[in-house]
Amino acid sequence: MTGYAEIAEHFRKRIKDGELAPGDPLPPVRQISQQFDVAGTTTNRAFAVLKREGLIKTKPGAGTVVAHRPAVSATGLARLERLERTGDPYASGETSTGHRVMLRSCADPDIADQLGIEPHEEVVIRSSVFVRDGKPTKFVIAAYNTAATHAVPELSDDARGVTKHWKQRHRERTGRDINASPEVISARFASNDELAAFGLQDVPSHVAVPVLVVEVTYHDEEGPLAYWADVHAPGQKWENDARSK
Repeated sequence: MTGYAEIAEHFRKRIKDGELAPGDPLPPVRQISQQFDVAGTTTNRAFAVLKREGLIKTKPGAGTVVAHRPAVSATGLARLERLERTGDPYASGETSTGHRVMLRSCADPDIADQLGIEPHEEVVIRSSVFVRDGKPTKFVIAAYNTAATHAVPELSDDARGVTKHWKQRHRERTGRDINASPEVISARFASNDELAAFGLQDVPSHVAVPVLVVEVTYHDEEGPLAYWADVHAPGQKWENDARSK
């Protein structure tokens, strides 16, 4: 028997995948109750959950509609899960800019350890800035070791779309699935590059700007492949609907 949690999850995914955009009306309670063969009270409980999450709201004359949430930013795992469900890594109203691809020495010993390499070995760095409703929401940086780039050499190219097909191409060429480690969440002060990405380069040097950082490592059965970090802009809320696997 379907419960209110399942109904809430159904609409939660449709909203976060962009099938229902801000301002779109939800079906009437009676229609949803008939669709899921539940009582109206069950549907109302599902709506109450979604309202508490800020996903929907009641609008006079329009009923229940999808809420506008400009300050919410998804994590890397959530983007990949959305990509696998819908073929699109972007949320409604979201895009990315400032795409860069570089071959660099990995000077950070912690990142080198995550990638299973020695410090100062070369890695491919890909970075971009995610923008939603005209405002930067996060600075995304990814480091790929040679195991990843040997299987998917396109990662070294200056192409926007290659990252979203990376897991699929790796699986097709190696027969190995890519899995994600649990996300590690921390806070620190933004670097100069991150301040520039967020349009805050004019902040006085004596002012420290805190940012939230969400890190994840991807690997297959033979070892680590990539390290991703999402640096969320100041004032942003973030969410992760993905399940590590």
